[in-house]
Amino acid sequence: MNAEEALKTGFRPCKRCRPDLQLKTYEPLKAIIDDTMQIINSHYDQKMLMNELASMVGVSRFHLNRLFKDSTGDTPRIYLEKVRIKKAKELLLTTSLNSTEVGYQIGYQSISSFYNAFKRSTGLSPIQFQNQYVKSPTT
Repeated sequence: MNAEEALKTGFRPCKRCRPDLQLKTYEPLKAIIDDTMQIINSHYDQKMLMNELASMVGVSRFHLNRLFKDSTGDTPRIYLEKVRIKKAKELLLTTSLNSTEVGYQIGYQSISSFYNAFKRSTGLSPIQFQNQYVKSPTT
């Protein structure tokens, strides 16, 4: 008898293997990774301490680093930097904000940190990136 037949005859699903959930794989730690990514994506522009982030998802900072890196290949800090740089590129290409304003808007506390992260990610300074990819109006 399979789970579906058992339900039809009035039996309850097994509480141990839970065939009624129809999960192909059970990944109990996936929720921690998903929650971490959601928090970073929605709060990238705020000062974010890794201890606080880990506390928000209910694990230690070290455990979160290990889980996140095993799952995504990046630590939460690197993922945060990638999200910020992606947003910085978008702002540099679509707004008239200068690089200093962009750096503060995406959550960096110091402009030198922003410049270093941007150059590490793109190989260009924010100004070089903007000059290379923003088409100047023809006169």
